Amino acid sequence: MESPQSAKSIDPNIFGPSAPPVKNSKSINNNINNHNHNQLHDIDLRRLILFNLPIDLIQEYLELYLEYLSGETEIERIDYSNLEDTTVMVTFKTDLDMTEVRRRHGTRTKLNDSEISLAEVTSPTTVMIRNLPADISRDVIELYFSNRRRSDGGLVADVSLDHE
Repeated sequence: MESPQSAKSIDPNIFGPSAPPVKNSKSINNNINNHNHNQLHDIDLRRLILFNLPIDLIQEYLELYLEYLSGETEIERIDYSNLEDTTVMVTFKTDLDMTEVRRRHGTRTKLNDSEISLAEVTSPTTVMIRNLPADISRDVIELYFSNRRRSDGGLVADVSLDHE
């Protein structure tokens, strides 16, 4: 199962507009160029993308299907695509057992006669922050995004300021 970021047929901007760098924006990259790491660490175990949902699907039916797929893991939020009415990204409150999700999906791939497909979500390695105060320091940004408690962050490799 490909992640949406690596699938060539999936627009990487499907869940929001692509924003060009602007003045006072900062880019944080936590990709350490470690090519020997386990690919499992790149998968966001709390998120799933579902494709080809019926357009007239009632929210409650979608939630029932998601509870079935996830083994009744509590849903935190459902984000509908800006580009495709039939695509959603679901965030769960706790990690999913992706093997079990795939197994359950394999036994029930249709919902209201639509063949539903799934994609795992790859955790981002870069974020862009816009409209920050001009006086915020690079150190504060790095500390915030490396703090697991405050931002669910990790090791920050680089913080870049766009001076345009």
